[in-house]
Amino acid sequence: MSDKIWTKAEVLALQKNNPEEYTKHRTEILDQMSRGLIK
Repeated sequence: MSDKIWTKAEVLALQKNNPEEYTKHRTEILDQMSRGLIK
């Protein structure tokens, strides 16, 4: 787990351009979303 806070734009770009990288970070991203960190 990195300390990177994802932005909405980064997440969307990752989903679109690099699905396997998105999958790798998916849990972390969903966790940050659930904690309201992704704007």
